[in-house]
Amino acid sequence: MKMNKENKDENIYQIGDELTLDIMAFNGKEKIKKWERKNIKIKLGNDNYIKGFDELLIGQEIKDYYSLDFKYENTRLNEMEDIHFEVHNKIDLLKDLNGDDKSSKKDLKKLKEKIKEKEKEIEALEKLVASYKSEEEKHKFLLTTKELEFKDKIHEVEKKMTSIIDTKVSEQKNFYEQKASEEKKYAAQKLLESILPIINNIELASQWGLKSENQEVKNYVSGFTRLLEQLYNALQDSNIFKIDPNIGDTYNPENHEILETTQSSEFSDEQILAVKAPGFMLHDRVIIPAKIVIVKNNQ
Repeated sequence: MKMNKENKDENIYQIGDELTLDIMAFNGKEKIKKWERKNIKIKLGNDNYIKGFDELLIGQEIKDYYSLDFKYENTRLNEMEDIHFEVHNKIDLLKDLNGDDKSSKKDLKKLKEKIKEKEKEIEALEKLVASYKSEEEKHKFLLTTKELEFKDKIHEVEKKMTSIIDTKVSEQKNFYEQKASEEKKYAAQKLLESILPIINNIELASQWGLKSENQEVKNYVSGFTRLLEQLYNALQDSNIFKIDPNIGDTYNPENHEILETTQSSEFSDEQILAVKAPGFMLHDRVIIPAKIVIVKNNQ
């Protein structure tokens, strides 16, 4: 360190003093690598290192170590940052070693004290660095754990969503297959609804003809009767069944349609007194209900 001796306290740093420094800079607990310097030579007042840094040393008592705080203006982020410097002054230690009284016991004792101070500072810095590393490792471990937990949750959600989608797809497939099966099963319903009344009319005409006193009419109608039997057998093979209730059966609203009601001393309420026309079923579905007359004594 070079100093102007005129009107100056030699134990205080002033503008123009030259120093050789080791500098470490921290932003919170994070070390700022780009600001770290070894054996940097600066002249106070020239701002050789960082603008505003020299002002931290000017007026300071000359010693080997400084712990300095600095408000740094980050123009890129347009904000002020709190920066902490750990500064080791090498020139001061060399001065003690090369001074005029270095052979004296007093200076030797002072040198030993300075060495012990340096060792303590180094030990404190090593602990500080170790704590930073420990915190960093802990932070990395927590991040890794959270990441794994997040991935497990994502995987669990994916499994649940896949299961829900598969179930919905299966339900939709079964629904449409069942619907298609139903449509196929009852595809002939509209045609049968048109044809079956005609067949029924032929049967009624045949029954009337068989009651005729004219033999020619009876012979003619008997042919239709045999044809009707063959037709009913063919319908039954195609799962088309005749609903032909018996007199005295109980009225069933699913299979029967009431055309009229009447009173009777021989039958109870809801019993069938007469069948006006048979009904028909396709598989298990009623296409045409049987037309009936039932008893209603309490009208």
